[in-house]
Amino acid sequence: MSHLGPEQLIGMQSADPQVRDFLLGMGENAEVDRFAEMDLLDFPHNGVALYFDKNKHVVTIFLHGTDHEGHDKYRGPFPHGLTFGRSRPAVLQLLGQPNATGKERAAGAPWDRFDFDRYSVHLKYSPDSTAIQMITIMSPEMAKGEI
Repeated sequence: MSHLGPEQLIGMQSADPQVRDFLLGMGENAEVDRFAEMDLLDFPHNGVALYFDKNKHVVTIFLHGTDHEGHDKYRGPFPHGLTFGRSRPAVLQLLGQPNATGKERAAGAPWDRFDFDRYSVHLKYSPDSTAIQMITIMSPEMAKGEI
């Protein structure tokens, strides 16, 4: 797997050498799907899925924790020193106050979103907030629902 942090891929085109290296580093064939004019490349054995917009730019990257949505645990580099083992209080101490927060309707799991200049990081926690279940890195347009 590439040592490039996945957050650095947001906004890059699929043909960019850094994106290609990241994808090749998965070592498995992607499960390919299409959703709302976007291509989804899913690597369940690596715990990673990427959305590309209609112009082939990386707009979202999902990093899955252990057995989350049928994926193995992501084991590559994390943004901002995050790990799946961090509790919500530990995340808030590390990153400060989130830009948005809430709870999932179905499972009641809490989530936080932290906005940075080039991307946002959305964290879905376990229902008891003791660990992160999924890290979603997205472009500002995706975070605002503009794509």
